[in-house]
Amino acid sequence: MQSYFLLGVLLLSATFNSNALETGDGSLPAAEVAAPTPPPVVIPTYTNVAVEGDLPEDKTFDDLTEGQKSALRSEYENLPETDEPPYPFGGIRSITDPIRQTALLSGVDGHFSAITYVDAKGDVQKLDVLKTPSADATRSIGSIIFKTRFKPAICGGEACAMEFQIRLVLKETYYQSIQKLIQSKIQYPLSITKHRATGSSRVRVKFRRDGTILDVSVVEKSDELILDTESREVFKRIGRFPAVPSDIQGDSFVIEVPVTFEVN
Repeated sequence: MQSYFLLGVLLLSATFNSNALETGDGSLPAAEVAAPTPPPVVIPTYTNVAVEGDLPEDKTFDDLTEGQKSALRSEYENLPETDEPPYPFGGIRSITDPIRQTALLSGVDGHFSAITYVDAKGDVQKLDVLKTPSADATRSIGSIIFKTRFKPAICGGEACAMEFQIRLVLKETYYQSIQKLIQSKIQYPLSITKHRATGSSRVRVKFRRDGTILDVSVVEKSDELILDTESREVFKRIGRFPAVPSDIQGDSFVIEVPVTFEVN
């Protein structure tokens, strides 16, 4: 069987298989990030995830124009026009939509690039990570990719295994705006400034998509009770976050954010 390989790819920095990710047995090697491949054109279409390349997110492979299919084939070495690379059944959006949700809830920010190995049934068998913002981002995004169903590649008229590269720019401005809002609303009681108490707690917040805050709880306490109390009180003063961006699906959301106290 003829094998086709993606061009311009330097392998490999972090490798996962589906079993390792799902059971938590996978671990990142010491060198997480390989030397980057030459950057393609970035399309800053969405609030927090942009796909690098010229393929529309909402189109299946069959819905792509001949020019777009040709551009996709050009990513592979010697792939005949009669053969087809693998492609997400629901289009690129079937990957990017859940990743947007992940970025919203965790504040992921940076470049992510990986090679997926798709078998003849359309299942992802392995993921080679070329570039990632963090180990946590690799695990959360990798889990999404392994759950994605692909249209199998076609080689000589039959389904075959082939690679598929995913390149994303994660730009989580919404999460960052929430963090800045929280820090701007913190009030330092006299006892905090008098004793120069400093520290950080972690707070879980549930809110509606219009930004209305529904529930607040401290999940990681600081060493100062008064700081933990203020970590809850600050959200009463905020009352409502900015509305959730329209490209994020859902009616209610839960995030965890740090609340940091520093006295100069």
